Amino acid sequence: MFNSYHFVISAIGPAVAILAGMLALIATVGGAVAWMCLSVIGSVMFELPAAE
Repeated sequence: MFNSYHFVISAIGPAVAILAGMLALIATVGGAVAWMCLSVIGSVMFELPAAE
């Protein structure tokens, strides 16, 4: 049977990856632009190479 920890890990895992990408974008282009890129324009996999 499944433990409840599996559901917590599967819910938080993708959010940690997005947070890491957000921190990388903040360091590269600044806070407001990074927020706009990830919330309006696209995904982390596209925005990180495009920001450099």
